[in-house]
Parts: sequence; C-alpha cells; structure tokens
Amino acid sequence: MTFSHPIERLKMYDLDPSKWDFRHPPELLEVKDSTIAPYMPFLWQVEPVGEKPRVENPENGLPRFLFELTEEPNEFWQLFFENYRGGIEVAFEGKTLIITCEPKDLQRNVELICHSAVYKASNDYREERDKLLWAVFMKMQEQQRRDNTEADITREMENYRQQRSEQVTMANESGFSVRLVVQNFNRRYQEILENKFVWWSRVLEGPTIAKYRALFAAELLNG
Repeated sequence: MTFSHPIERLKMYDLDPSKWDFRHPPELLEVKDSTIAPYMPFLWQVEPVGEKPRVENPENGLPRFLFELTEEPNEFWQLFFENYRGGIEVAFEGKTLIITCEPKDLQRNVELICHSAVYKASNDYREERDKLLWAVFMKMQEQQRRDNTEADITREMENYRQQRSEQVTMANESGFSVRLVVQNFNRRYQEILENKFVWWSRVLEGPTIAKYRALFAAELLNG
C-alpha cells in the first residue's frame, strides 16, 4: 500500500466477500478510544460534472475557474492527485475543483486536470482502498478465528466440569471412592486435553495458551 494505515484500529462489518458489490464495497471504520468514524470512504469516480466552469474574477490576481465534481475528494484522494497536478494551481472546496490560471492556459490545464489527473487519482485511490479492505478483512478473519477458538476452550472447560460432576455422582451412587474415580477420570481427560491444546496453539499465541493451561491445571487440581 502507498500509505501507512492504522489497520489495528480499523474494522468492517461485512465479512462475506461473496456478497461484496464492487460499486458498493463494505464500509471501513476506525475505532479510536470511544469513537467510531468512517475511514477512507469509497469513491467511485471524482470528475467534473460538466465542461463549462463558473468563473470568478478577483480584483487582484488571476481568474478562478470552478468545476462542480461528482463527489467530494477526501484527503487521501487529494494526496494521490498531487502526483498528477503538474505544477498547476488547483484547490478543492467541498465538491468544487478550482483552477487558478490565465485564461489562455485554461484549455491546456483542463485537459491535464479534468481529463487526466482526476481519473488517475481516482484509480489510485480505489486500488489503495481495495488493498486496505483486504488487509482489514484478513485481520478480522484471523481475529474471528481466535475468538472462536477461545469460545471453544471455554466450552471445553464447562464440558470438563460437567463430566467431572457426573463422575462424582456415579461414584457416590455406586459406593466407590470419589477421589480415586476423579483421579482416574482426570488422568484420561488430560491426554485428550493435551491433544486439544495442540490444535488450539496453532491459532492462539503463546501467552494466551499459557493462561488457559493454567486455568485447566487449577481445575484438575481442584478435582
């Protein structure tokens, strides 16, 4: 990507690429502190609405030729545009593009700006946003895998407690030693649990795995 984006703070809600529409791609949002704001909004094509500009003639200085645009360019789009401005004095005010120049230079500047530079900037902007969209998608997909894995571990913890409780009930009803029954159950369960931790460790980071190992160890000791 051309720019450095705060990918760790970005999110999106539509995580099914099969439903994405290239004319209406998912919205990117930046989560910062307690605020959520759009980030790099989708722009299909920033271009002049018509060929004839509105003209302003200040008392001092060159005339200003104002072109209405189809969309308001944001700061990222304008950064791409700078690569193609070619030294021509151009400014943006909302959905208005302003060229300041001598009247004799207007046609040449319109060709360079309105018929070329704005299209190149729009193409660059879309490509950058597409790359960013996929980067955020991959990050969130990986986060979803981690969340699902942690949910699996939590369910496994509850499953262990339930099975241990059933072993205690069975021992009491059969007149067996509860301590020995639970010890035998824990011994078998630890083998199964170790295999599960092998799979979980392929998704979760070391410190997270260590945390859950400690929780299970405490449960097994309590049993």
